[in-house]
Amino acid sequence: MNNKKKVVILLATYRPNMVFFEKLLTSLNQQDYSNLELYIRDDSADKEWSSEIKLMVSTVITKITFHFEENEINLGSNRTFELLTKECIGIILLIVTKTIFGSLIKFQNLFMKLKKKMQRCVIPIYH
Repeated sequence: MNNKKKVVILLATYRPNMVFFEKLLTSLNQQDYSNLELYIRDDSADKEWSSEIKLMVSTVITKITFHFEENEINLGSNRTFELLTKECIGIILLIVTKTIFGSLIKFQNLFMKLKKKMQRCVIPIYH
């Protein structure tokens, strides 16, 4: 059984640049923290875009449990993140707010700094 606190990564998409999106997913998949879960919600309101995004996620993300949902209409990023936050179950939430152009920091190092007891912590990642 995994004793580490579950860390949930929230990712809202809207017609992402697929080259950078693949880099982001690869970086997430290579994290060394062992209790991660990824929630993705596509706000494109376009079946073709959502299908392409879901295919990319299911191809690249092999080490992390992920959940994929799509908005039927464009709700905007605030409402999409609100829905993501309601859908997930976890102690620490990482909110990825923009496509990341380089590698994410290793989460393991970040969480070691957050050893204090907490109910729920939200950490926005801006790049």
